[in-house]
Amino acid sequence: MMALEGTEISNLFNPSISATDDGFWVAFRGLGPGQSKPFQAFLVKCGYDGEIIVPVINLSQVFGKQIGVPVCDPKLFKIDGRTWMTFNTGHFETPNRIFIVDVESSDRQLMEVRFDGRSPIEKNWAIISTQGRLHAVYSVDPLII
Repeated sequence: MMALEGTEISNLFNPSISATDDGFWVAFRGLGPGQSKPFQAFLVKCGYDGEIIVPVINLSQVFGKQIGVPVCDPKLFKIDGRTWMTFNTGHFETPNRIFIVDVESSDRQLMEVRFDGRSPIEKNWAIISTQGRLHAVYSVDPLII
């Protein structure tokens, strides 16, 4: 059982990492202190030496209240040099919802993303920015954007 050193978060899995000038952001899922399933989502910023720069944020507690269901599948991505995160509501809703948030912003305001023609449950996708527009990549081979 993997645990995050200095915290009581265990069973870490599904990490996403985004480098910055002074370290890196890491989003992941796991079990919080004394928790059992459903898994929670977390965000932390570490320096290149591994020391925690921004304390662990329990995304499930912060955003779960806003959206009414657990936060699932956090993934980090860059837009114009800033680190953003996307997550969804997993199988807790049908159709599930997709959100993005600027993790470097002080208010971390959620924005819901809507894609026409999407499947009722979307989990395996990545957000990319090209020519000033956001796109979701659903498959690399065959390429589905």
